[in-house]
Amino acid sequence: RPSGPSPRADGANSRAAALRNAPGRDSSATPPFAWVTFVGDVKKVSSALGPQLSTASYEIEGTTLKIYPDKPFAKTFLSRDKNKQVLDECASGLKVSICDTNENPNVKNDSLISKMSDIMGGEVISDAGGNPF
Repeated sequence: RPSGPSPRADGANSRAAALRNAPGRDSSATPPFAWVTFVGDVKKVSSALGPQLSTASYEIEGTTLKIYPDKPFAKTFLSRDKNKQVLDECASGLKVSICDTNENPNVKNDSLISKMSDIMGGEVISDAGGNPF
C-alpha cells in the first residue's frame, strides 16, 4: 500500500496542492491556499454561495484569488456586492477577482463547440417568463 495521503473526494488535492509541491517552489514563503476551507467558510456565512463555488475553479496569482465560475449566472451571482463582500472576508487577505469562464487558462477552448454555439445563437434570450424553454 502506498504511503502518504490518499486522494480526497472533496477535491482538496487540487491545483493548490500541486503548486505547493512543485519543484523549486519555496513552500515556507507562502502557505498554500486551502480552497476547501475557503468554500466551507463561505458556506457558513452564506449557504447560497456554496453551490456556485463548489463547481467553480480557481487560481492564485500573486495576492489575487481568481475564481472562474462554470456558468455565466454563477459569475453574476458571485459578483453581486453583498456576495463579493462575503468572498473578500473569507479569502484570508487575498484580493478576490470573479473572472469569466472563458478566461480560465485551465479550460481548453474547444473551437468546434464555440463555432456550434455561435451558429445556434450563442446566448440565452428571455421572453419575460412567458416560455420556459
